[in-house]
Amino acid sequence: MIQEQLFRSIAFLEQEDISDKSNRDKALLMERLGAIHSAEAFGTAAMLRNKFSHHYPEENSARIEKLNLIMEEARFVLASFEDITAYLTRKGFIS
Repeated sequence: MIQEQLFRSIAFLEQEDISDKSNRDKALLMERLGAIHSAEAFGTAAMLRNKFSHHYPEENSARIEKLNLIMEEARFVLASFEDITAYLTRKGFIS
């Protein structure tokens, strides 16, 4: 949701065309604009989410390890959302 909705909205407000950009390029743009602190860390969190969303019963132990990582990354994602909110407030896009 952050990548597809918030990044797209920020790009629109900043008059940046992201129609042909990859998710990585969008994250790099958001880092350059100051909306997030690290495109690399954001990409890692997104990849972890993608890996966790596919469930294969024969991989339960690996799934438990991923769940533990998800808990760690959840803090990062929440902090990123707070950074984006602060960015939008600083820019006067929200109050």
